Amino acid sequence: MPQTSRNPLPRSDKGILALSGPAHGRKEYPDTLEKGLYLRVTAAGSKTWIVRTRPKGSRRQVVVTLDRYPRMSLKGARVAARELLASAAAGEDPQAARRAPDRGLTVAAVSQEWLEEKLAHIRPATERQYRRIVEHDLRPFHRKDIGAVTRLELVRFHRSLAKDKPILANRVLTVMKMIFAFAADVAYREDDPASSLRRLHKETPKPRPYNDDELRTFWACTADLSPTARGVFRMRALTGCRLRTVRHMRWEDLRPGPTAAGDPRAALDPGCSTGVWVIPGRWMKSRRDFTVPITEEIAEELRHLASFTGMMGEWVFPGRPASQPVQSLSTSRRQLRRAILSVCPSFEDADFHGLRDTAVTLLESWGCPYRVIQQILDHATVGATGRYTGHRFSDEHRRWLGRWTRHLVTQESAEKGDSGGEVALA
Repeated sequence: MPQTSRNPLPRSDKGILALSGPAHGRKEYPDTLEKGLYLRVTAAGSKTWIVRTRPKGSRRQVVVTLDRYPRMSLKGARVAARELLASAAAGEDPQAARRAPDRGLTVAAVSQEWLEEKLAHIRPATERQYRRIVEHDLRPFHRKDIGAVTRLELVRFHRSLAKDKPILANRVLTVMKMIFAFAADVAYREDDPASSLRRLHKETPKPRPYNDDELRTFWACTADLSPTARGVFRMRALTGCRLRTVRHMRWEDLRPGPTAAGDPRAALDPGCSTGVWVIPGRWMKSRRDFTVPITEEIAEELRHLASFTGMMGEWVFPGRPASQPVQSLSTSRRQLRRAILSVCPSFEDADFHGLRDTAVTLLESWGCPYRVIQQILDHATVGATGRYTGHRFSDEHRRWLGRWTRHLVTQESAEKGDSGGEVALA
């Protein structure tokens, strides 16, 4: 006896009763009136009408996709299934009508359908990348029937793209594999021709920790940039935050205490030891609010910037117009990179995102607990135990971040022969 389950359709479309069982996260509900008609429900919640039949003279069962629900109603699905089953009983190919151009199951249409289903689970930057690949890079396949694309075509396309653009070829391959896996999951085709394809170019992570000379040179060279560019690069280093997060820093997000909302100047006062930068979740990769303690070195850098801007406007790093945060720092990035390379040729294979790697490497070498490093980087807690703890390590975050910021600032004074260098943890 098939296992029963709650009807997935509204009351206006009753008739699907029995559950045939899960298949790779999917469930299929057979129609009680039209034998061979099923409603396939994926783990993501999409519903598709399919027909299972065995054409006359064939030993192989064929699965034919009709359309998505509710675009096709139960009544319409029964009519289409009845016609398809009749043609199969007469020995005709039931897939022929599905492969017809007027069905509209092109690669472009299926790609858009896949993208709409992904939107609720991806970040805006990832969405833009996926859209660019779907609408531009996969254009040679747009008009092809999704069921007619062969593995040979995908292999040749991938190899031709990898000759000139190996990194892009990897990104396009990832999207192709997801699209054709989706097409197979909703029964738009029987197989997945992209599942066995492999990347042709091995990517190596570019960010790496800086050595002592590179870190000291980076800090010294940022002094020659414009006040805004200097502030952005130094705040990335001091806080360990990503570029996007730093660019969107607002004066109103600076507070003299974790629960105190007051004049941002109070958070930068030399006598304030509880100042914090409260970052809204929309500027964080994790999509959750995050708090960065304002150490004396961070406050000093912000006071230096405020001496030029007067803390006017909303943004700490205003762009053009000033109503928007600074957008492009490409000129300053090239200028800073050239300056560092003139002193440290080893910086050729380094990247500014490596500032986070540098902070983590030094903190770990100083004995900073791994959970505090996770907090500083705002990484998700690993393991079952981490899901139970509610401690946010605020005091530890401030103490260890202070050690890192003091180490950064004293790099320059150590080069000049002062009594700087690493400061012992209090």
